[in-house]
This record gives sequence, structure tokens and C-alpha cells, in this order.
Amino acid sequence: MNVETLIQTGLAQLGQAGRVPENAAALLEEMDRLEQTGTTFQNKQRQDVRIRYVAPIVVAVVMVILLTALIGLFVWGYAEDPASSPPLALTAVFIAIPTLLICGVLFALFQRIREIGKGEIDDAKKY
Repeated sequence: MNVETLIQTGLAQLGQAGRVPENAAALLEEMDRLEQTGTTFQNKQRQDVRIRYVAPIVVAVVMVILLTALIGLFVWGYAEDPASSPPLALTAVFIAIPTLLICGVLFALFQRIREIGKGEIDDAKKY
């Protein structure tokens, strides 16, 4: 198939048959000519995917830091004055809750990274 046929087919599927942009065919032919001479074009979508890793990682790191600080606060409070602190069992529960939350945050991060890697970047937008 040549470029014009591809353009006609794509526009026909969109319900806009017969309206080929004047410069679209010329631009596609220019791109073909440039590729034949060795020019490569950057895949912007690949860079966009890399950017999508940043937000989940930053949020996970911030949450882990905050929860670790909370655990440190509980341990410090118990170590400073064990007599006036809550019982050791209750302190252990206070430490276990943020620890489980850290595990959950890391699990969600790994799931999200796997989703992005598989190309399931914005599945929620489909619905």
C-alpha cells in the first residue's frame, strides 16, 4: 500500500473520506525519504512512559520515609522512658501497623511498575 492509500483508508474509517490534508502526504513522503537516508525519529511515547515511572516512585518513597519516621518516633518514645510508655505489646502493635503499611505501599509500587511495563498505563481511562 502506498501512503495515499493508507491516508484514504484511515480517513474513511474515521468517516472523513475524501478530505486528505494537502500536506499530510508530502510530510509522510518526506519522512520516508529521510528514513532512507539514515535519519531516525525519536519515539516520544517511550519517553512519556519513562516519565510515568517518576510519580509512583516519588510518592512511594515519601510514604516510606514518613512511615519510617513514625516507627522511629514510637521506638524513641519507648526507649526514652519505658516506665511511662504504653506496654511493650501495644508499642509493638503501634510499630507493626506502619510496617504493614510500608509493605502495602511497596507492593502497590511494584504492581504499578509492572502495569506501566506491560503497557497498561491508563487502563482506567477506557472505562
